[in-house]
Amino acid sequence: MDANITLANYVVNTNYEDIPTDLVELAKKDILDTLGVAIAAGGEAGGKELMTLIEEWGGKPESTVVGYGVKVPAPLAAMVNSTTAHSLDYDDVMFSTGHVGVTVIPPALAAAERRGNVSGKELIAAVVLGIDVMCRLGEASEPLALGPGWLYTPLYGVFGATAAAGKILGLTADQMANAFGIAYSQAAGNREPVMEGALVKRIQAGFASRAGVFSVLAASKGVTGAINCLEGKFGLFNVYHRGNYLPENLTRDLGKYFAISRLVFKKFPACSATEASAEAAAELAQENNLNFEDMEGVTVHVGEYSRNCSEPLDKKQNPQSDAEAQFSVPWVVATALVKKRFTIEDVGPEELDNQSIRDLARKVELSIDMEVSKKIASFPAIVEVKMKDNKVYTKRVDVAKGHPDKPMSLEELTDKFRECAKFAQKPLSDEKINNLIETFLHLESVGDVGPIIESLA
Repeated sequence: MDANITLANYVVNTNYEDIPTDLVELAKKDILDTLGVAIAAGGEAGGKELMTLIEEWGGKPESTVVGYGVKVPAPLAAMVNSTTAHSLDYDDVMFSTGHVGVTVIPPALAAAERRGNVSGKELIAAVVLGIDVMCRLGEASEPLALGPGWLYTPLYGVFGATAAAGKILGLTADQMANAFGIAYSQAAGNREPVMEGALVKRIQAGFASRAGVFSVLAASKGVTGAINCLEGKFGLFNVYHRGNYLPENLTRDLGKYFAISRLVFKKFPACSATEASAEAAAELAQENNLNFEDMEGVTVHVGEYSRNCSEPLDKKQNPQSDAEAQFSVPWVVATALVKKRFTIEDVGPEELDNQSIRDLARKVELSIDMEVSKKIASFPAIVEVKMKDNKVYTKRVDVAKGHPDKPMSLEELTDKFRECAKFAQKPLSDEKINNLIETFLHLESVGDVGPIIESLA
């Protein structure tokens, strides 16, 4: 029996009451965090162009687009909100799978508005289950890491989006299995936009979200999908991964182990492969009160997983867009050393003109360290700064802040939401920000999430 059938039954038959309390709390934090980043990124490149197209198309006003004051058809709302929430690369991540919140939460919200009268408990369950399905696919293929060139966020995200939207819209087990099969026909996503700093990298998460909602709606109307979509002769793992996967990880400990327990929140607005480097650089500059003008050179030791943010070095030292800068270890480290911090105030097109950062980025050298590479579960980094007086300062970060082994506190997460809210296209009052935080942190008490989502328009 294909794992699709097992997972479909699992999603349909698992409810809020089956989810451990600590993971309910984690899901609420993830919804808060994902929406906070979406609020901050309204009007960012990629999302705004997408929104222009959708406004030209028009359509039934079903679901809210965060920050734009409009409602559009549910699949399109999911697409824009996913793209926006992914634009700053400040959203959550699972190292085995990619960015999960942006591919699961917007589809769940869009489906909730389309259906109406969806409770906070239902939304929480849908998010937990969507993330679980998505991550189980990633954990089944983890030995391949990034080798084939697939980008797991959209490739597996379409299944997480389908699970979340399908749970909200009340699909039967048969319909859910068909929806996963329909999703498989749309599963895609590659790493080339990451290498080039292309804006479509941001939209790939949106493609998955849109496809997830569409798959659910199509299945609900009777459209059938390939039932053996995961393990069939031409299923996902045999076509995309040539049969090289761990089938037991797809269904092991269903209902006992939930992947959201390994969720990583972002402290810094850049690729996960730069997070430890950013933390090490900022702390090194703060702790030693280093003056960037006195720096002779910088060497950053990273693992194999950071090659996409390290090579080619000359391009990474000289990014031409904020999208390129988000995936540049030299740029992120230079910014953190110059400003002794790295926040969303330090990213954006205008920051590319900061000559001090540009000059220092050209001094940053990268070393792919095999010892560091062994710790892929936490993406560690070592930053060495040589001063003009020949003094050398070194800082190693094995686990970046936000990892479950080094979690962000509730206060840090709410502070991040407040920071993001300052960049909203439409100014939010302190009262509204406080109310949103309290609402999402007590989401299980909400009878209908619709008005909350509408308030973010």
